[in-house]
Amino acid sequence: MRAALLCLLLLGCESDAEAKAEAGKLDHAIDVLRNADNAAKQPALSELRALPCARTETCAVQSTCVAAYELHLRGLEGIAQSKQQALAADAGAELPALIGAARDSLERAKVLAQKCADAQGEMQRRYRLR
Repeated sequence: MRAALLCLLLLGCESDAEAKAEAGKLDHAIDVLRNADNAAKQPALSELRALPCARTETCAVQSTCVAAYELHLRGLEGIAQSKQQALAADAGAELPALIGAARDSLERAKVLAQKCADAQGEMQRRYRLR
């Protein structure tokens, strides 16, 4: 009986350690992405997206942060396209729509990035990462 209880306790500790390790990797990847220059955000996003997640809570944090930075990058791409179009001889009527779409993506990304930061903070507290 004692052996079985000890085994369950040890498995629980191992599971807790695995959960903390998963959360720690995710926490680090989010920080790298957030702190990356805009030109380096795409590779950092790919790294975050590629991290395996096995737990509902960490997968939710990962999903929220991936969504935020996908929108952020979409907005940056829209800005780049707007600049190219503005420099073209015939900027055309599409320019205001491109600028508006970029602005909308960045505004939505800002809201999601705050949700990402909040979820990351909660994960840090839960797993005592900092």
